[in-house]
Amino acid sequence: TATPESQASPVSSSSCANSADAIPFLRAYASTGTDHFYTTNSTEMNNAQGSYSFEGDAAFLWSTQEASTVPLYRLFNQNLNDHFYTIDANESNEALSSGYAFDTDSHIAGYVYPYSICGASPIYRLYSSTLADHFYTLSQNESASAAGYVLEGIAGF
Repeated sequence: TATPESQASPVSSSSCANSADAIPFLRAYASTGTDHFYTTNSTEMNNAQGSYSFEGDAAFLWSTQEASTVPLYRLFNQNLNDHFYTIDANESNEALSSGYAFDTDSHIAGYVYPYSICGASPIYRLYSSTLADHFYTLSQNESASAAGYVLEGIAGF
């Protein structure tokens, strides 16, 4: 994952995705399976609500690749009951070799900036080894106060 300090990059506004096209990255939590689940698809979220409790918008991303954006890969480990999201193809491959599988036909949850440009906010990535759960949030306060979770870095912007 990236750190904000190492990933800042000046860019012209023509290299920015249209923020009006950004869509909510919906967040839900299953306390019985201790899993945070994220999707841009409201129908998928509604279908998951038998097992998951909707928590709101975790972040905003694009459903198609826009200027300066990269794929945010979506994986799931059935044995751990853990959804995992990353922009790093190498990290995605490591996850695949350790029991994760792509969780969508496209393998992609959406598109995000790989570094801090265009005024985009960081998406914090946290992990609880006790719960075997990845957690993502735009809120620095939430990331700092998430009991039992350790900040792994920035998942994207």
